[in-house]
Amino acid sequence: MRMKKIGLLGLALVLALALTGAGFAHWSDTVKIEGTAEMGSLTFGFTEIVGEWDYEDWLVYYNITAPPPKEVGSGNCTLSVAERDNHTEKTVYKLLTFNVTGAYPQYWAINKFTLDNAGTIPLCVHNVTVTLPAGVTLSQSTEYPDAMWDVMDADGKVVYNIWLYKEPVNYGPGWAIDPPWEFPGAVGTETGVRKLVCNQIDPCNALLTEICVDFKQDAQECHTYTFEIEIEAIQWNKHLED
Repeated sequence: MRMKKIGLLGLALVLALALTGAGFAHWSDTVKIEGTAEMGSLTFGFTEIVGEWDYEDWLVYYNITAPPPKEVGSGNCTLSVAERDNHTEKTVYKLLTFNVTGAYPQYWAINKFTLDNAGTIPLCVHNVTVTLPAGVTLSQSTEYPDAMWDVMDADGKVVYNIWLYKEPVNYGPGWAIDPPWEFPGAVGTETGVRKLVCNQIDPCNALLTEICVDFKQDAQECHTYTFEIEIEAIQWNKHLED
């Protein structure tokens, strides 16, 4: 009788272990997610010199004979330091050199060029910085903020102005030859002086831009004036946050 009870207890233990094993056993399988995120590109630069003209051309255009028009000064731009966008395969230039020769008081020279977005995402012109050598100082115009700067000598006299602005909308005769102070519209309007900052340029689009150097009475004879301008662009949505 005792042996029979022991046998039953052993059988119960085996069954309990078997049920425990059944409780931990399970089927399993897996799946995977694979992804790629290709980044866009922001490539900003110059692509074309569109036109160049100066005070002497302006006198001829308007048939101004006092003083008689003469070909004395000249201003021209060149592009260098090429950069290619790997997405669009479009090439822009990172450096524009503006050379003015034979200048004199009252002389001014203008060049028109394109600022291009060669990348794949929209950009905004975010900032313009003008850098000068020692011996002269810079003052930004309050009338034309981010579009015109006074360059002054050690005595505080203005020797020349630097203008950098978005080309205005065609306002009729004179539009292609006038300096910015002759624009008929108010500052910031379609036909007036319009700053570069805050302008958006979409991918593979360009912004027509003009630079003007205007020499004043206190400019020195036989002197070479130099300056550097850095134009910063950022992705369009970051500009909205600032």
